[in-house]
Amino acid sequence: MLVSAGEEQKTRAISAVNAALRCRICLSVPKADLAYAQCCETIIGCLSCIEDNENMGNTNCPNCGQARFGRNLHRVAGWYDALGALAEDDDVPILERLF
Repeated sequence: MLVSAGEEQKTRAISAVNAALRCRICLSVPKADLAYAQCCETIIGCLSCIEDNENMGNTNCPNCGQARFGRNLHRVAGWYDALGALAEDDDVPILERLF
């Protein structure tokens, strides 16, 4: 099956979003608030997974390993709705292709 250049570009973009947003704990793309770690300046996954992990005594950043990173953890809210509103395709919404 031949894939158009536009479809290939969309597929690469979706893969990049998946990789960037994938939770370091549960390995899925979050459907709720994200967690951003200031220590490594990256989105590290589901805020709920990160908080649960920290409550279990794992206080190191799951991405870079910095100790006691909790005070440098930030909530990223509203991203899911914003992405869905901005990136819908005529055939299949991008969020359906993310999961």
